[in-house]
Amino acid sequence: QDEALKQVEQGGGTMTYAEVASALEAAKDRDALDAAADLMQYVADPKQRNELGGIATRRMAGFNSQNG
Repeated sequence: QDEALKQVEQGGGTMTYAEVASALEAAKDRDALDAAADLMQYVADPKQRNELGGIATRRMAGFNSQNG
């Protein structure tokens, strides 16, 4: 994941659905989830970005329920 992010940051392309989904699922806190959600913009397929948004929303709801 880190290597793919470095390539994207250097203008080297896109990220796959699997890479971003993995980052979203692996997020241990809201800051990590926010960082992973930022990666969604690098996924080329709009339908996949929409699905990733659903994962991010579900994970955020989980963090919110833990803190509230």
